[in-house]
Amino acid sequence: MDIKHTLGDNSVIFRDATYIRRTVFVREQNMPETQEIDAHEDHTVHYVGYIEQDPAVTARVHVLKDGGFRIQRVATIKSFRGQGLGFKLIEAIIEDAKRTKINLSTPF
Repeated sequence: MDIKHTLGDNSVIFRDATYIRRTVFVREQNMPETQEIDAHEDHTVHYVGYIEQDPAVTARVHVLKDGGFRIQRVATIKSFRGQGLGFKLIEAIIEDAKRTKINLSTPF
């Protein structure tokens, strides 16, 4: 899996992340799009895991003022479920947090 991330809401990675979230949360789970896509998009880090260039899994990371972070909006496209991709994505996010010295002691 190729994992990419971006800050904010103006990139191909962001568009792939929202494609996954709309597919899973809005279409499959009937969540209103106005609740899924919110005012925090432009200042959160969006991660997408790609399988053969297809967006498969996503998560959003909100870095807190105290240096901690919250992993949010984790979703996997149905055809990619059951492969542990969400787990691998979260592991990569935690490794990025360690590397950039984000406070891992804050609950998320």
